[in-house]
Amino acid sequence: MKEILLVGKFTGLSGAILLLVQLLLISWGKKTKLHKINGKIAFTFILVHVASMFYIYGLSVSKIDDVLEAFIALLLLILIIFTSVFIRNKLKYEIWYSIHLLTYLAVLLAFSHQKTPFPVFWKSLYIFTFANIFYFKFLKIVINFVRHKFKIEKIVQETSSTVSVYITGNNIDKFVYEPGQYVVIRFLDKNLFWQAHPFSFSSMPGNTYLRLTIKNSGDFTSQLVTCHLTLGTYVVLDGPHGNFITSQSKLNKILLLAGGVGVTPLRALIEQFNILKKDVMMVYAIKNKDEILFAQELIKYKVKYVMGHLQKDNLKELVPDIASREVYICGPEGFNQSMKQYAREFGVKYTHLEEFST
Repeated sequence: MKEILLVGKFTGLSGAILLLVQLLLISWGKKTKLHKINGKIAFTFILVHVASMFYIYGLSVSKIDDVLEAFIALLLLILIIFTSVFIRNKLKYEIWYSIHLLTYLAVLLAFSHQKTPFPVFWKSLYIFTFANIFYFKFLKIVINFVRHKFKIEKIVQETSSTVSVYITGNNIDKFVYEPGQYVVIRFLDKNLFWQAHPFSFSSMPGNTYLRLTIKNSGDFTSQLVTCHLTLGTYVVLDGPHGNFITSQSKLNKILLLAGGVGVTPLRALIEQFNILKKDVMMVYAIKNKDEILFAQELIKYKVKYVMGHLQKDNLKELVPDIASREVYICGPEGFNQSMKQYAREFGVKYTHLEEFST
């Protein structure tokens, strides 16, 4: 029993610490493989903690201090994980995001339940975590808005279902981001201000504008694509975020696999990789010629177009040396998973996946 109690206490505190790490990774914009792995380990530890306590105390576990708050926190975590892992693609972004915010509440509810011989350290850890959240998820966003005064300069209809939104402001070339990254944007429009959505940059840093290219894929984006926005509308940007960037690459030979509007971050990446003198090429799968984005901009790069679905044999034919290349993938969920599987079967060593649906 003593050993099980020790396991229960250890996994409980460890799980709580890993949840705080999870919040830090979110606030820093580090939604990477580490974010996913850390979340799985944290939840596993918490489940082991709960099972250990029930094994030792049975139903009398309810007499432990603040167990109700901890139980509610557990239910919230189960809801968050279920919606993220099993039904993420079936939910509207704003619904999924609102549920994800419950992570903060779950962590706060569990705070009083956690007993530790180092209360000062424990409180300091919480203060540090939530101070970072306040800075990166609120204060930094406000500072950037005040500094740059982001606003819409023009909207370009790229295809029947896609527009590019050009954003300017004060010293916009000083807004730092890397090709391949994204921002969460909020349009300060009376019909849209209550929603914020993530979109990748389709332009290079250092320009007099920021460009986001957006496809009509839902209620929110349909209003943007049909040009319901007014020029001069101010926007708030949360970011940049993401590690789908050139500095993550390890090889000199690069392959970019784009599916539909997933070409958006790859448009900036192919330019950056060329600047870095890397051997980079892109395979761009699209429904038909009318849906091609950035056709004129991509002329000077090595791009091969595929109309319709990109199949395994076709990919190998287009890129015979694929096994020796590092692969960046961005497109719809089905495209991403197929390309990831093909890359694995071809023996690709390094693969980077941007889950464009999020």
